[in-house]
Amino acid sequence: MKLWSSLRAFWDFVFHRSRVEREMEGEFRAHIESRAEDLERQSPPLTRTVFLFVAS
Repeated sequence: MKLWSSLRAFWDFVFHRSRVEREMEGEFRAHIESRAEDLERQSPPLTRTVFLFVAS
């Protein structure tokens, strides 16, 4: 089953690259937003603005 999963992931990456990139960008953005929220709870409001600016 692992081989099938790996082959499918490779197929998607090669032939559906833009979709894969959009999904990964969404994942990264979600992690960045989550981290920014964590930092915002711990420090002044400026942190979120600076962190999101640097991460973009």
